[in-house]
Amino acid sequence: MLGQPMSMVCSGVVGFKLSGKLRDGVTATDLVLTVTQILRKHGDVGKFVEFYGEDMSELSLADCATIANMGFFHVDHVTLCNIRADEAK
Repeated sequence: MLGQPMSMVCSGVVGFKLSGKLRDGVTATDLVLTVTQILRKHGDVGKFVEFYGEDMSELSLADCATIANMGFFHVDHVTLCNIRADEAK
């Protein structure tokens, strides 16, 4: 911070598989809160979370952005299209 080096301890990476679609009335925020609860139950606190799964392409960009506040996604076709659209502006 402030131009000074900062060290971080990486306590591991957890893969979290997402499958299916969010039901009507269920938001990405609801999903994040549920995932947080599950990870805490398993003692996976302070770890990097990587989301994966075949149905992730069903998530909207807004939902991905919400979920990405707590973890990482792989770069896919939708991500690349959005980056290119932003660059064209």
